[in-house]
Amino acid sequence: MNKEEKTNKILCMIFNPLIIPTYGLIAMVFLIPYFRLLFIVSKTIVILYCLSFFFMTFLLPFITIYLMYRKKLIDNLYIEDKEQRYYPLIVTLVYYLIYLLFFLMKINNPILTILVLVSVIAICLAILLTYFTKISFYSISIGTIIGFIFILPTMRNIYAIIVVLLIAGIICSSRLVLNRHNITQIVLGLIVGFVSSFLGLLF
Repeated sequence: MNKEEKTNKILCMIFNPLIIPTYGLIAMVFLIPYFRLLFIVSKTIVILYCLSFFFMTFLLPFITIYLMYRKKLIDNLYIEDKEQRYYPLIVTLVYYLIYLLFFLMKINNPILTILVLVSVIAICLAILLTYFTKISFYSISIGTIIGFIFILPTMRNIYAIIVVLLIAGIICSSRLVLNRHNITQIVLGLIVGFVSSFLGLLF
């Protein structure tokens, strides 16, 4: 493995599609007035939201997918086989639905609920499109954040836009350099992520 490949693998680990929504939530805490006010009133509640979101949408899905790998249900954690890509998608979808139905429905946090709903829509679209192509989960995930940034007026901050587009460029180029996807699969993922944000915000 050369230095360039190693660097791109590290970048893909940092911007794993499971963790990107958590980055998005943290950005919302600083950009959306509702969260900023809530953070001033009660830092504990905001931290609880972030931790519960991280636990249900990253940690549990990641552990489950790793156990699937250990049990030989998937060949590797990169999940290159198209047929095996359904497993992590379904697992992640189940955790999101559990979080939505058993936690978010009991609290009054519309922004967090929309973020989860957008992710559910994106995962469902990914499940459907995986039948036709090996769509990039990385570009779907960052695509949803791009959607939030451009669609929500409160998040339309020039610095946030620059940072998100820069991260999107790094992620997408890394997937191309590592030869995990072609340009069509990456662009399709970005479109799916953006459309998911639009549909989620309609609700």
